[in-house]
Parts: sequence; C-alpha cells; structure tokens
Amino acid sequence: MAMTKEEAALWAAGLKLLTDVLALATGRRVTVADLDAAIADEEVRSKILEEERRAALNEVETG
Repeated sequence: MAMTKEEAALWAAGLKLLTDVLALATGRRVTVADLDAAIADEEVRSKILEEERRAALNEVETG
C-alpha cells in the first residue's frame, strides 16, 4: 500500500529529527544513508552472532 502525502511527510520529519538527534549526540552530521548503512551493518552482525550462537549450542549438544 502506498503512503499518503501526510504519512510521507511524517516519515520525513521523523528521519530529520532522528538525524538531528544523532548529529547532536555524535558531534557529526548524520544522513539517512548513514542510518541505512548502520542498519545493514547491524543486520549482518546479528546474523553472524546468531550463527556463532547456534554453532556453540550445536557443539554443546553433540559433545
């Protein structure tokens, strides 16, 4: 389902607020592209950690 103009405006405002807060917290300009990259990095890191957890659990179970 497509976003309405109002919904798109709210998303844009929310992203602007988030990037402004992050800029204040980090002392550097943060863009939406930075957020996208951070999310992608975190997804990869989470997958790696989950694979490591499963491998460790498998080792314990198989002894």
